[in-house]
Amino acid sequence: MSEPGYPFVAGAGQSGGALVVGGLAESSVGLLLAGQHVSVGGSFYTLTADVDSDQFGRATLAIAPDLRAVPADRTPVSFLSDSIESGAADLGVDAGLHTAVVLSLICDAAAEAPAGSERRGWWADAYAEVDGDRFGSHDWLLRREKQTSEVLLRAEDSARKALGWMIEDGIASRVDVAAAWSDTGDLERKITVVRPDASQLEISIDNAWRNT
Repeated sequence: MSEPGYPFVAGAGQSGGALVVGGLAESSVGLLLAGQHVSVGGSFYTLTADVDSDQFGRATLAIAPDLRAVPADRTPVSFLSDSIESGAADLGVDAGLHTAVVLSLICDAAAEAPAGSERRGWWADAYAEVDGDRFGSHDWLLRREKQTSEVLLRAEDSARKALGWMIEDGIASRVDVAAAWSDTGDLERKITVVRPDASQLEISIDNAWRNT
């Protein structure tokens, strides 16, 4: 069987804090750096060591936290470009947490029922580590709505649901969301992620809104 043209989980039955992947550039030193973020089956992890690939384009990734579930062989693996220089390689670091929040909101989650002719959904949901996991938000269902107080409540609920995985994975103890309309007609949301140690990260997300 030929290999897919993208990074993938190389071998079934993998668990813990190490993951063998294929589909990388061949014989590359420092191909990936500690602190970069990895998405496997809809879950985010952080590299805890630099990565070198072998002559076959394969490498073993040291990740934190441990894999949430055993990924299927050939599950797609995605790498985020930002890195963390603090040395604390986990999603509790501000840079990584910010990236995870933004991606959770800008990726379109599948609608529970078709919205007209659309249902959308993140392409990697088919490879979710936990059956039924869905990544992303339902913000796209709100983009044709008017600027009303009801839509603000729905936007807050959409963000809370999209970020719920952070609580499930122990990255946050609570996620607070406050939405408001700006003077220029944009949807503004203030996301407060409260970590288990009670420290907080505040992130502001703005979305252009065309309907009035």
